[in-house]
Amino acid sequence: MNNPRTLTCLVTSVLIITGALLILAQQPSVTISASIPFYSPLMSSTIGIPLTPGYSGLHSPDLRYHWTTDYGTFVRWDPPVFTVTDLGRDAITTKGTVYWQYIPELHGSEPDVVRLRLSVEDGRTGRIRASAETILRKSGTGYTTSAMTLLPD
Repeated sequence: MNNPRTLTCLVTSVLIITGALLILAQQPSVTISASIPFYSPLMSSTIGIPLTPGYSGLHSPDLRYHWTTDYGTFVRWDPPVFTVTDLGRDAITTKGTVYWQYIPELHGSEPDVVRLRLSVEDGRTGRIRASAETILRKSGTGYTTSAMTLLPD
């Protein structure tokens, strides 16, 4: 090991392997960010509660965001035309914000608590990389957002 070139190659290899192991050892996580604290169908300024995923982990073009709820529906509201697209109670997207809304026709029979769950999945294998859940609580004519919970995979 008197050769400086061999020593440099060895140190570089060790650093690359260490970095790769650190990246692989990181536990991926996801957050659900709700940008408004209250939503009611009586509000004309928004179509629902905007929910944005925040994923920290290895990104790949095959990532899917799997949204589920026990009440209400998810919708997309995308520029430039801002057409509302109903995604249903079990929706899979590949990027961006979705909106949660409840069904105004069912006014009076809404549950006190609504669970929203997000799983980040590998689109090729279906493996869940990270999950989170947030709770919405009934408040007057609408729902308030509350703390998010990270779920074990």
